[in-house]
Amino acid sequence: MKENITGFNSKEAAAYFGISPDTLRFYERKGVIPPIRRDKNGYRIFTDVEMNWLYIALSLKQAGLSLEKITEFVHLTLHQSQNNNVAQKEILREQLEELEAKVTDLRETKKILQWQLNNFDKYLSWINNLEAKENQNKWKKFKKDSNS
Repeated sequence: MKENITGFNSKEAAAYFGISPDTLRFYERKGVIPPIRRDKNGYRIFTDVEMNWLYIALSLKQAGLSLEKITEFVHLTLHQSQNNNVAQKEILREQLEELEAKVTDLRETKKILQWQLNNFDKYLSWINNLEAKENQNKWKKFKKDSNS
């Protein structure tokens, strides 16, 4: 017999996190979150435990982990061992390294955009008269500069 559990239903839990009930069911089906307990009528019920799992999964997703990596992380959590803890830390460490590389790339892109903005007026007339200045071959300079 199913126990009488109280908490959020699927629609309420989904709304809380700003996702659809279909997404919740998909996450459960794919193992992104563990199986959700059911109330006495067989409806999914999200207690604090399930809401915490959902929070963890969505946080990892926001950090850029793939659903496959999140599923692996959840599986490792459900089957606790010292080796699993090491594997979980490695998943997080790899993602942190990936994010750090993206931050570095974004900083470089920001520098380029800032330079373009700072020099926009200076080069605006040049940009607007590209046909007249066709022989300047600025695009060749870019290739030469980017290889150095």
